[in-house]
Amino acid sequence: MVITVSGLERIIEKIQDDNKKTCEEIIEKAQAQGSLIIDEAKASAQKEEETMISEARALADRELRLAASRAEHQHKKGVLTAKTEIISEIISEALQALKNMPDEQYFQAVKSLVKKYAREGKGEICLSLKDQSRLPQGFEADLNRMLEGTGKSVVINKEPISSEGGFIIRYDKIEQNCSFDSLLEASLDRIKDSLYNELFVADGSEE
Repeated sequence: MVITVSGLERIIEKIQDDNKKTCEEIIEKAQAQGSLIIDEAKASAQKEEETMISEARALADRELRLAASRAEHQHKKGVLTAKTEIISEIISEALQALKNMPDEQYFQAVKSLVKKYAREGKGEICLSLKDQSRLPQGFEADLNRMLEGTGKSVVINKEPISSEGGFIIRYDKIEQNCSFDSLLEASLDRIKDSLYNELFVADGSEE
């Protein structure tokens, strides 16, 4: 087969055309792929940005709620501390008022306590030096008349005790502390609860 010059030129031209077409197709595909990669990168960046913004908002919300919770806790703690101080002050003032009652009322309170805490048998009533010095005349006899028919009796011990307010009653090795401080301590929780309900719940000031 003889290839003329013109035939060779056509073959070369066709090869060039084919190469050009192939190159154009490769370039077109590369451009399309590049656009796809760019679009995906943009989408990914936008998604990451939205995620970061969402996480930042969530973190800010959590911090805000935490700060609000802390503030509320501190407020409640402050209110509770103030209420506790008020109750403690009331109890302290009431205890002092008991100790400083006029003699007649004071020993009437002592008689009530003896009636409540006396046991069967003979007990010794031990008072402070202050109370011994202001003891009403015939007080021991009054106590025993009150206890008559119960199998209980008492005598006033002449040895003073250091307790301020109230008394101690002894039966051999058994001792009942009826000092105001001791009786208050034994009922402190109940008294505090009662005062709390009366002062802060009944009037609707509870938070």
